[in-house]
Amino acid sequence: MSRKQGSLIISIIFLLCSAGAAYPQHQAPEDQIKLGQKFFEAEEKCRGLLRNKQWKEAEVTCKAAVQLADRFADYRELEKMGAYENVGNSLAGQRRYEEAINYFSRAIEVGKPRVDDTNAEVGCLYGSIAIAYHALRNLDKAREFYRKAVKTYQAAYSIIDPEAEHGVEMRQGYLKMLKSILEYHLLAAEQAGALAEV
Repeated sequence: MSRKQGSLIISIIFLLCSAGAAYPQHQAPEDQIKLGQKFFEAEEKCRGLLRNKQWKEAEVTCKAAVQLADRFADYRELEKMGAYENVGNSLAGQRRYEEAINYFSRAIEVGKPRVDDTNAEVGCLYGSIAIAYHALRNLDKAREFYRKAVKTYQAAYSIIDPEAEHGVEMRQGYLKMLKSILEYHLLAAEQAGALAEV
């Protein structure tokens, strides 16, 4: 075998291996596109039901979106994260806080390859977990997650360049969320008799 043929074989093996890493072996890229279309239709319906506070209907639709998202290739973590968060919101709307906490926590886990404790999306999830614990009257856990949310929003705020496109708007949004979380945190601290905390 010549060097040229050897290089060609190595290139083909690399392409085959990298294609297997990007897509599940049983799904071609076209299948991921069709799956994405189905997912985004379900997610749009889910979000509409959440906006209209139709919690039970949203739960069914949002869980269907999670089932679709779980079939995505590995690089689609943000879609998966959003799908789990939506189910958590539908459950929190029904006051099923323990179940909501599980979905919010799962959202953080599936998002970890792409986001961390410097991203506002994670801060939002920590805030949702804190509010759910607060509603369950578990003030220690609520305060723990309020602290995580505050720290995460502060980190997200600090890395946004105000000179970047939409940087000022993003920072203002983060400050608004931070203020809201701090107000809830203060309430939880008052209820727990831990005013020195905030």
